[in-house]
Amino acid sequence: MLIYGKNPIYEAIRSGQKIDKLFLLRKKLNTYNSIITEAKNHKIGIEIVDDIFFQRKLKNSLHQGIAAVIKSIRTVLYNLDFDKIEFLVIADSITDPMNLGSIVRSSLLFNAEGIIIPEHNSSGITSAVIKSSSGAVFHQKIFMVKNLRNAIKRLKSEGFWIYGLDMGNNLLIHNAKIEKSDRVAIIIGSEGKGMHRIVKESCDFIVSIPTTEKIDSLNASTAASIAMWEIYKKKFLSS
Repeated sequence: MLIYGKNPIYEAIRSGQKIDKLFLLRKKLNTYNSIITEAKNHKIGIEIVDDIFFQRKLKNSLHQGIAAVIKSIRTVLYNLDFDKIEFLVIADSITDPMNLGSIVRSSLLFNAEGIIIPEHNSSGITSAVIKSSSGAVFHQKIFMVKNLRNAIKRLKSEGFWIYGLDMGNNLLIHNAKIEKSDRVAIIIGSEGKGMHRIVKESCDFIVSIPTTEKIDSLNASTAASIAMWEIYKKKFLSS
């Protein structure tokens, strides 16, 4: 996989992600002294290239003159270590890589300990997701499952409360009675259709974010960030 951008590549190196080769734009070498030092410390091969390389490989992507070849991101297929996890995010059919990347980044910021995504009908962990996450993907557990409903059943059997985020519901998320000791998973549906019916029916609670009526809905990643912040406050900041 070819990834790009200063922050994603720096975080990839910092996380210990296996990197086969680093590509740097010749005219921007002085910009990346710290990354070059890190790459050499980790014995990562460096190739100096010209504009044509990035034009050919990445076209209009915001590459910042830096790219790297990595092994595909390792995902754990339905092998959660429940003993150590208290807060999860479930992305139900988030197909836009920019949204998924942003959700991953926010999940790390708000202390979620993993993201569950379905194997099908969802963006995978692509270079665009990695760029959008600013490299947070390399520090977060990504669990890819074949069936979300079965994954939710298993979470419930392990004592998780399942919250689904859906606009217009009467229970506002800031009023949800989440205790510090609760094990919580929040489901974020796709922007256009929301949660799948069968996934929604699996929730213990459906919550919404209070808004004005000036626009129909929030961007999926924005809504996810607000929901995660509310859970973070209740689980980790409340006295």
